[in-house]
Amino acid sequence: MRIELLVFLLSGPLRVLSATCLGRSGSPNVKVTNQGAESPSSNIGIDSAFPGKHPHHPPEKEPTGTVYEVLSSDPKFSKLTKALNFVDEVAALLNDTSAMLTFFATPDHALRPPERDDYDRDIYSDAFKHDVDQNLFELTDFINLSQAIDLLDRFEQNGAPEDDDNKRKRILKFILRSILEYHIVPKDAYDGPTLGHNTTYATNLTIPHVLDGQPLRLRVSQKFFPVTAINFFSKIVQPSTKATNGIIHVVDHPLLPPPPVFQELYLIPHFFSTLTSALQRSELTEALDLRFVHGKGLQGASLVTVFAPTNRAFDKLPQKLKFFLFSPFGARILKKILQYHIVPDVAVYSDYLHHKSALEPKCEQVLQVQNTEPDQSIPWYLRFEDHRHDRRPAEPLSSVNVTLETLFTNHTLQAHIERTNVTLPIPGPRKPSWIETKVFVNHQLVAVPDIVALNGAIHVVDALLDPRGPKHGRHEGDHDEENGYDEDSHVQHDEIWGDWEEWLLQWANEN
Repeated sequence: MRIELLVFLLSGPLRVLSATCLGRSGSPNVKVTNQGAESPSSNIGIDSAFPGKHPHHPPEKEPTGTVYEVLSSDPKFSKLTKALNFVDEVAALLNDTSAMLTFFATPDHALRPPERDDYDRDIYSDAFKHDVDQNLFELTDFINLSQAIDLLDRFEQNGAPEDDDNKRKRILKFILRSILEYHIVPKDAYDGPTLGHNTTYATNLTIPHVLDGQPLRLRVSQKFFPVTAINFFSKIVQPSTKATNGIIHVVDHPLLPPPPVFQELYLIPHFFSTLTSALQRSELTEALDLRFVHGKGLQGASLVTVFAPTNRAFDKLPQKLKFFLFSPFGARILKKILQYHIVPDVAVYSDYLHHKSALEPKCEQVLQVQNTEPDQSIPWYLRFEDHRHDRRPAEPLSSVNVTLETLFTNHTLQAHIERTNVTLPIPGPRKPSWIETKVFVNHQLVAVPDIVALNGAIHVVDALLDPRGPKHGRHEGDHDEENGYDEDSHVQHDEIWGDWEEWLLQWANEN
């Protein structure tokens, strides 16, 4: 399914991105103060919040060439170089002396050939038996960089008649180009420590009609440098090799463009099987999925954000409520609750927001963003966690409040994104620190923010959100500036849903 969608979409033009991630001009739908002109897209990361701060690269030996030249001269990147030479547009970008970019390079030992017993079922013949402009979406297996390079090897070994040979070459270029573009961050050259300043970065891969034409993003996880992961799975094993036009980070696994939101949740049943089952029962799959349908083209959501409750979130519900929601009698209410967790036509990350361009005036107000001054005190809801046993010095860096219209009409979510510079209290002049990002939705801490998807963003929540809004289920003492927020999240959840029989049915009937 993933190769169906990817290769079909890539039959359109891929744009080489410039350094900006801002959307096209038009009526502003995102209002961010202290950030210059408004646009449908807003970068709210560390570098954008503080334009005077640029990536700092420690003194190292002088680079010997461009990114392409550094890779092509190193024998441990022979497979990657072969792929780059085959896709000359990507090679030209990495060899462009006027560019400044970041590239995630996979060495030969990490590009292991696929297991033949499983591989020969037969992805090679499947990849080349369809017409590039019509039936490529019939492919049922997604091809990663290892498989794509293996396809290239077999293509060169087997040969083909000239017409067939040209078709296969076009198909391989589509596949390799898309995967290689996803390994490029074109905005700037980010060294290892600087990568940790933001959680997501725009890649060079843009797919027409997906994410409103914005580039696909990758996720960076970094608690302490040099331990850095890309999209959770790929680890940087050799950071910050300098080139004249950028920086190279060597990774232990090739990066893979992510699937659509629903498919990504479906691939992790240990955490999201209840949610995906509920979405299917409520006929909301199309609100999160994106797929190609014969004769109809793309179907589903091209841009969406979901606050995804885990299996644990559903398990914490009262047993009687859980039985009710998943019965025919509660199906209508279950659908409304799920719709409240979905934000359509908007991609919301902790460091980037984009709203789908639309003509309807009401769509212009989906995002109402207020960026507070970095030196302002942290409001009470940023102390949601109990930090009485965690006294790490933290310097507030930025604070952003966002109002989001959900799929459930006339019901909004209140999101808060805050960044702090956390310093470990270690004796000595050089104290290690890192940028800590926290996302809250309706005053609830998001367990795992910024999971990137083909068509949007996933934020994992460990408790079902109260569809009545953020003001319900709270006590007057929770707002006390001095004491902070001392209620345990499990107690909160019980208080919200423990008395569901007293309010849920009435709420559903009124809405």
